[in-house]
Amino acid sequence: MTSLPDKPNPMSRRLPTQPWQDVAIDFKEGLPGDMSLLVVVCYTSRFIQAEPMKPATTQRVIGVLLKTFSLFGIPRSITADNGPQFKAHEFKNFCFSYGIHLNLSTPYWPEQNGAVERQMRNIGKRVKISSIQGTDWKTDLSEYLILYHSTPQETTGLSPYKMMFGREIYNGIPSIHQPPSLSLEAAKAKDMELKEYHKQIADTKRNATHHNLDRGDTVLQRNLKKGALQPNFTAEEFEVVDVNGGAVQIKSNETEESKEEYTERETLKPKLNTMDETNENEFERLEGPSAYNRATLERRRKIPAKYEDFVL
Repeated sequence: MTSLPDKPNPMSRRLPTQPWQDVAIDFKEGLPGDMSLLVVVCYTSRFIQAEPMKPATTQRVIGVLLKTFSLFGIPRSITADNGPQFKAHEFKNFCFSYGIHLNLSTPYWPEQNGAVERQMRNIGKRVKISSIQGTDWKTDLSEYLILYHSTPQETTGLSPYKMMFGREIYNGIPSIHQPPSLSLEAAKAKDMELKEYHKQIADTKRNATHHNLDRGDTVLQRNLKKGALQPNFTAEEFEVVDVNGGAVQIKSNETEESKEEYTERETLKPKLNTMDETNENEFERLEGPSAYNRATLERRRKIPAKYEDFVL
């Protein structure tokens, strides 16, 4: 299988309407002292909670989240990557017991948890500066979060703290500038409008299209660790068990083993059993000369007028 990959599925995240309804969590690894940083980001307000820990175990994650929930309340959903702490049954049971919908992002698709990924880059820069200056990175990170939480966001016009708690905080920097007198409802409406706008831009750039996979279809899975001479898709066949937007849950036809996590549609390809007319047309489109190439081959070159009287 050497054909081009399928187009990605359009983004389909539900837009949150209230602070701390939907949060994203992730780990920043490789910090000084072999520390890990658990980062929690509110999708609506962009408010950040960051907690260093060592080691980064599921039990410690649950303890930090309970402490955070005691301050801000229990969210309706948590979006996380496929890290072992978040895939553990203990963490899934914790979310279930508190009525939290756990949304594990699709493997090899970091854009699905983009809210926390962007904050990871900013936090990483702050820690790197601390390392270069030889200062305590934990203290510097706390000072950074004070300034971050009191700074108006471009998308909403309000600071994360204002969006989260309805009031501003003093960050220790004297200023005669008055914060914009925007209402929370106006800021939320502006935020949702910009999110929808950027979603459409992202889908257009990615040439996103809706797939036609359904339960019971037989598919092949992309070889994600292939070498230069290896096929793009493995020979093992899978059956589609469930479809949730652009994520597809599959089961091996050989081992009958069902994968718990969903995989992005881009990593799958329907198995072609017969070379029907549609497939022949597709083969011709991929392997044969394109319309542009045919036009180029059939084109007749015209000699410029200044060379018309030239004789060999």
